[in-house]
Amino acid sequence: MRKFIIVLACSLAILSGCVSFDYSSYEKDRAALPGAAEILPDVELLERVADTRYNHKTKREALIFVTETMAVQLDMTPEMYAAEKARLLASSSFQTVPPKDGFGHISIDETEVTVYGYDFRLLSTPSSSYPKVFGFIGFDDSNCSIAWLYCNDPDLDYVESEDFITEFFF
Repeated sequence: MRKFIIVLACSLAILSGCVSFDYSSYEKDRAALPGAAEILPDVELLERVADTRYNHKTKREALIFVTETMAVQLDMTPEMYAAEKARLLASSSFQTVPPKDGFGHISIDETEVTVYGYDFRLLSTPSSSYPKVFGFIGFDDSNCSIAWLYCNDPDLDYVESEDFITEFFF
């Protein structure tokens, strides 16, 4: 019996490493959610990176409150990471002060936060509607990894950045 469990565990580990990334599912999810295409990377970038992780979560509370999040993590070679980080920093717009809602209340507490080694920055895009639709991009220099985080929640009123990233993305 013990031998069977070891063989089964090894088989599952090998098979799970052989699952390929579903680019069509990613593109479908990215296109369907408001503002996601402005926040998340193009599939062309994902295709150039060997180690890609993607997660799309839908969290429901009380049957009517829905939070949809998408996270993409790319582990790169040091050369590719340096080039991609420089490109993203030059081409992205970032929120520099905490955004406020229509009543003048702060809706996201921090525009820059470090979580699990990633230095996250709040993106500013034409479709950003803080805190309803927004995204972060994070850079982990020590592991040459970039993470994009997207959120869509029409009922959200306030976000504590660090807690939110920890709860919804990792």
